[in-house]
Amino acid sequence: MILISIACVLLFAGSISGLFGRSFAISGRRTGAILQAIGCLALTIAGYQGLNGPGWESVPIVLPHLGAIAIGMDRLTGLFIMLLGIMGFSTSLFASSYLEHLEQRWNFHWLPILYGIFICSMSGVFLARHTILFLFFWEMMALSSFGLVILESWQERNRRTGFMYLAITHLGAALLFLGLLWPCAKAGLDFTFSGWLVGIVSMSVKARFIVFSALLLGFAAKAGLVPLHVWLPRAHPQAPAHVSALMSGIMIKTGVYGMMRFFVTVSPLPMPAMWGWLLLFAGLASALLGVLYALNEREIKALFAYSSIENIGIIFMALGMGLLFRSEGRYALANLAFVAALLHSANHALFKGILFMGAGAIQYRTHTLNLDELGGLARGMPILSIMFFVGAVAMSGLPPSNGFMGEWLLYRSLIAGFSVSHLSWKLFLPLIAALLALTGALAAAAAVKSFGCAFLGRAKKVDLHIAPDPDNYMLSGLGLPAFCCLLLGFFPELFSQPIAKMIAEFGYGPMPQPHASLMWPRIAGTEGLQPLLIASLLTVGLLAAWVVLKRLSYRKDKYAAPTDISSIEAIRIVDTWNCGTPLTERMSYTGSSFSEPFLVNFALMFSPRRNFRALGSLAPLLPTRLTYAIRVSKVFEDYMYRPAIAGILAISHSFQRLQAGSLQGYLSLMFFALIVLLIAAK
Repeated sequence: MILISIACVLLFAGSISGLFGRSFAISGRRTGAILQAIGCLALTIAGYQGLNGPGWESVPIVLPHLGAIAIGMDRLTGLFIMLLGIMGFSTSLFASSYLEHLEQRWNFHWLPILYGIFICSMSGVFLARHTILFLFFWEMMALSSFGLVILESWQERNRRTGFMYLAITHLGAALLFLGLLWPCAKAGLDFTFSGWLVGIVSMSVKARFIVFSALLLGFAAKAGLVPLHVWLPRAHPQAPAHVSALMSGIMIKTGVYGMMRFFVTVSPLPMPAMWGWLLLFAGLASALLGVLYALNEREIKALFAYSSIENIGIIFMALGMGLLFRSEGRYALANLAFVAALLHSANHALFKGILFMGAGAIQYRTHTLNLDELGGLARGMPILSIMFFVGAVAMSGLPPSNGFMGEWLLYRSLIAGFSVSHLSWKLFLPLIAALLALTGALAAAAAVKSFGCAFLGRAKKVDLHIAPDPDNYMLSGLGLPAFCCLLLGFFPELFSQPIAKMIAEFGYGPMPQPHASLMWPRIAGTEGLQPLLIASLLTVGLLAAWVVLKRLSYRKDKYAAPTDISSIEAIRIVDTWNCGTPLTERMSYTGSSFSEPFLVNFALMFSPRRNFRALGSLAPLLPTRLTYAIRVSKVFEDYMYRPAIAGILAISHSFQRLQAGSLQGYLSLMFFALIVLLIAAK
């Protein structure tokens, strides 16, 4: 409790500079960011203690009609608080230098204020043990993130994005109000989590279905699950890079936290298998659509935003498998799936933080995020390229990266489901496992695209190859999550063991040792992946290759002509052969050219529309310039949201006719409404 209080005080202290205007915020930029970083460090320590130690609960205030406004810490809260602290510490260090290029904005002083409120409100969501307090912090989180998204509010496109995000997040909040307060009202206006549980147990089956449906939609809207995802690929790229890292790494995980809190830990009710199948298929759709749209993106932050949709889909698939196993009474396998969901949530927060901050560092130095314009950055940014590479490998989900560990446990739970005798399990689970494998392959391609088109090849612009690494503050902000990704890739039991203990405390039967399948040396009686063994084999292979190359170099020198041995090259590095013509930047892969094969193979879903134009006085026979543009169809935007918005606007315009300014007309409407109410009252 003391560490949480210290963290809030330091976060507020770091925001003070913004209260006195733009000039004061600029002069106190670095000091404020360092104070906020220290506050997040206190959150990290508090979360670590909560994850590995006994929990606590405190009642700082008692209000009339609302009762005891309680906050508390258990292992689940400790996990998310620790992740928030780690990423908040990293993003605050990163922001101390990154914000320099944003100082010319007229509303720059709002950045430290909203940033501090944003972190405090997310910690409040995780700590709340009272439904009203939970909803209060949920709204604070939504409003502060909305302010951070529309910092460039003078652009019409940014305002539209901000209000779209605000509309969807408030729709989700309204559903959460229904799902949380209705059971509390049934329990005699007891608004604590235990009161919610009493109310949900006393409700009928139909009422309970409405409550859980509202909660699912509300948390899915915040998480960015398909089809409630349309705000995410617009809002995340628009926010500053360090804010995008927090939104993608932590904020959307509040939806995962809510699902775990109210569907798993608080509610002891057996959930019908329908809920598990719903989460499983919604997660699969999110994973596939997210990674496919990520492959089509040219703007690197938009690519990572769609990748977040993919990873949220994987997490919800694991939650769905857990609910399915629980409905069958197979609690050990259900717990395995829940461990997979939480482990992947933690790993995604770390590597997506690296990637979004890395994208911000690229924009800070090159002033562009377009993969068609980037290239060759590794020559001038070797340190940034290494850290970005760590995040890209984790994003690809390849062993022994930390991004693979949660997916591996999800694969194990899917395969374990093959043994269930129901026809639906035997029919759908192999198909879902195969599509998950396809998603992993496409995610690896997206990671190759993001790293290769930005850091490898030739610079598309003359000045990009000399862009230097960012300063030490920004590199330090990237270094911490990169180190955590490497550490958890080789020692995943650092997270999987406390998460397994947490799941075991839920009280749903025996708990397997999923972390045992991720350890080396192997524990007797276990099977599975061993990342340390893989890493050791890779290290031995690299050393063997180095020894062989040195040996070949020695033998070539030995039998060479009698010259200066030191001048003889065993390995020559030359330019790529291009039929005698020099290589140019036009021959390098761009983001668009990399995506073309996927557009062709998935044309049925993308429905690409190509626009090829020949320009010039003698066009089209002898054009002087050619332009090529392509647009892909966004399924839910084009066929669900746009028609719905058009219908709402049409209805709204029809109602405008009632506002004719006629007093007699208004009185007639009031009289008609009164008659309708009287009839309904009978």
